[in-house]
Amino acid sequence: MTSERVEKPLGDVYDIRSGLSKDGSEFGSGYPFLTFKDVFYNFFVPDELGDLVNSTQAERDVCDVRRGDVFLTRTSETMEELGMSCVALRDVPFATFNGFTKRLRPKADVEIIPEFAGYFFRSPQFRRDITAMSSMSTRASPAHTPKITLDNLPRLQ
Repeated sequence: MTSERVEKPLGDVYDIRSGLSKDGSEFGSGYPFLTFKDVFYNFFVPDELGDLVNSTQAERDVCDVRRGDVFLTRTSETMEELGMSCVALRDVPFATFNGFTKRLRPKADVEIIPEFAGYFFRSPQFRRDITAMSSMSTRASPAHTPKITLDNLPRLQ
């Protein structure tokens, strides 16, 4: 590891995508679904996803859940609850994620240890950064994509 300090926009490290939004009638059966609450209340994607959605193969292809994916809540009732994160420690076959979160998938040339990311994105510093760059109207939302400072970031060998 190096002691080099690097600051990059999240978009330089991760591919960012919005999740699946469907009519309420599409829920309750089908395939595993990562909910807003799953992301909000867990550092890591739960072993079992309790919610189901009728998703198409095309939706599962673009909104899939893979090891290393970071999920961030993109909207909230308060500024302090914005940007809560959850990290996938394994691929979740056939699963999709909800439209009230963003998925950050490490770019092909970037290797970040998912267990580290789980704690990094819940750290007090990252939480302060999210709050500082957010705006509040009826609901809180990020004003732009934050930069992350990568200090001694553990990388896969």
